[in-house]
Amino acid sequence: MYYINIMSEKRYIFDRVETDPRFEIEVIGLHCRRDDFYEGTGIPAYRIMMFHSPMRIVRRDLVEMSEAETLYIFPENEPVAYGSIDGSQWEHSWIRLKGADAVAAIIAAGIPFNSPIRFDDCRESDKWLPLIVEEMSRSQIDTDSVRLLLDIWLKKIKARCGNISHIPSGIRAAKRAIEADFAAKFTLTKLAAIACMSPPYFCEEFKKHFKVPPIDYVIRLRLKNAAMLLEDKSLSISEVAFRSGYDDVYYFSKLFKKKYGASPSVYRSY
Repeated sequence: MYYINIMSEKRYIFDRVETDPRFEIEVIGLHCRRDDFYEGTGIPAYRIMMFHSPMRIVRRDLVEMSEAETLYIFPENEPVAYGSIDGSQWEHSWIRLKGADAVAAIIAAGIPFNSPIRFDDCRESDKWLPLIVEEMSRSQIDTDSVRLLLDIWLKKIKARCGNISHIPSGIRAAKRAIEADFAAKFTLTKLAAIACMSPPYFCEEFKKHFKVPPIDYVIRLRLKNAAMLLEDKSLSISEVAFRSGYDDVYYFSKLFKKKYGASPSVYRSY
């Protein structure tokens, strides 16, 4: 197994000689970042991909706009291209696997291919992918344990397929608006209008479905964006704040320190 650390991302590439040819895991990526538009021509392997950013997905003649924390399963040799909606840096996690048993496990899960599956956050992928990496990194790989972990994750994904329809369309529309332009000057009243709800009811419903108040969700996306921008040391702290939706750099710094436990300048130095 080969381990490659690229900037702040982690990508694990596994030597096929060490794995069962009926159940091969070729590569796993954890929160890898890119700023290009990936033009795919098809890969001879199945891909389970969790996009942590709002994305534009292009498959043949179909173009889809997906929200942050959306999962897709792409079958082998499926040509697909993807990148952020606005051309900004984007982030994803994924696993690429092949072999008769691996394919059978995916098909048996009954999850639709090429279809967006929305999650509230990335906790599921952040839990199961590192566990699979851990098992695959052992000196003697226990394929049965790896298969069990994959099966459990697939069941979690399948369960999510049945839950997504319960989120009201207005709530989903407001969340998409936030993710499409989180630096905009959103107010609770403006977001409630997008959802066609009263502000108190909208706030209650948003929190019920996404476990966080709507304005807190705006702040979360802004600070996540700021953390990524801080990697570019050519940008001043004021510029990072502005690009993340904050005119007041001192207020921005206060929020950032509360979230990450360090001021933007100290965080940048890590």
